[in-house]
Amino acid sequence: MFLASCSDDPIPNPVVSFSETNVTVNEGDGSVDIDVVLDRAVSKDIVVKYSLSGTAQEGTTATSDYLIDGDGELTIEKDQTSGTITLELNDDFVIEGTETVTITIVDVDEGIDIDLEANVVEIAINENDHIPTDGLVSYYNFKGNSTDQVGASDGTAIDFV
Repeated sequence: MFLASCSDDPIPNPVVSFSETNVTVNEGDGSVDIDVVLDRAVSKDIVVKYSLSGTAQEGTTATSDYLIDGDGELTIEKDQTSGTITLELNDDFVIEGTETVTITIVDVDEGIDIDLEANVVEIAINENDHIPTDGLVSYYNFKGNSTDQVGASDGTAIDFV
């Protein structure tokens, strides 16, 4: 005997989201992977469009904070349930405190829904550079002296040669 269930309820669309919504990394970690997930596999490639914002600066200059590949789009290949956005972190020497990158899923292919409770991931990039303190030599231009000198941390002036 064969039993079949028939229902008039429509099958819900697959749903896309981030696997995590808050991530913390250190500036010197090299990179961070952000996973975008589907709640089930589909039989075609899915294009997920995302936007970037936050206090960290994207780019290739020495003072940029990260570089991202993908131009605001990620493809989740057919029969897969995830794709990865990778941020390459720039371990710059600028003391700037903790900075953020916010990635927001803004659009996806027709027939796929966005989980509006998990479509934003906030990435905190913790600073790893520090202001020198005890025992380190700091540069000073002492008033009343026309030559630049180096001042030791105890305030002793050392001529700059």
